[in-house]
Amino acid sequence: MLADRQSPQPAPASTSSIDGLTNSISEFSYDPENGVKFESCYRRDEELFRVDLASQDDAWKVRLLTRKLGPTELKEYTDAILPKSSLYFTFGESVQNLKSRFGERTSLFSTRYQCLKLAIGEFDDFLDHPAVVNRECEKSQFKSMTDDQLKPLILICSFQIPKCTGLRTRLLHLIDHNKYLHWRSVLHDSRMAQAGGRSAPEVNMVQHFQKTLPTSCPPSPPQRKSKGVSADTNRRRRSRGTPPSACWHCGA
Repeated sequence: MLADRQSPQPAPASTSSIDGLTNSISEFSYDPENGVKFESCYRRDEELFRVDLASQDDAWKVRLLTRKLGPTELKEYTDAILPKSSLYFTFGESVQNLKSRFGERTSLFSTRYQCLKLAIGEFDDFLDHPAVVNRECEKSQFKSMTDDQLKPLILICSFQIPKCTGLRTRLLHLIDHNKYLHWRSVLHDSRMAQAGGRSAPEVNMVQHFQKTLPTSCPPSPPQRKSKGVSADTNRRRRSRGTPPSACWHCGA
């Protein structure tokens, strides 16, 4: 009777309910070209891990996380963390590792450049387009840009006429591989490339060579012009018994 009067304790989540939750998490396949990255996929299931599976320990959640990786992604991740195993990391560390490994692989400059090239297509929905613009602007992190980062971007975007195609490609390559490049360097390299038709590696090489030159070189000593036969030549002739000048009679 006493046992019947006691209020029932909340039962732990059943195995079937946990299986249902884990089955709702889809397998992750990395496809950055189409915007499929780990961060966006995890964001969809983050609340499930944080709330519904909160009672599970880190090791259990890490095992679930790695089981949801595709075969290629799992191999790449396990190879990347060797000699450690996936269970060496906490759940939070594992999430950060996967975000880094299967995240954005294009440079921030390329992301910003593509954002500024956004254009609505003929058959695109006008109501959906503002959401696309908002997403790409957030990815581009325009708020953190400096003047030295903004000016080259605007310059390259302005090279739209056909004859600027080669120059635009060279500058994109140059800036994309040097995030600390300054505005003056971009101007200098663009003038060099346009004037000489050099490729980006050649532009870099010339720029590096110019930077290694000393700021000032000592003047070269003036060259003395010899007038007639020098005194040293006369002394050598005397030591050999040779007259200082040719004989006026026979020319010897």
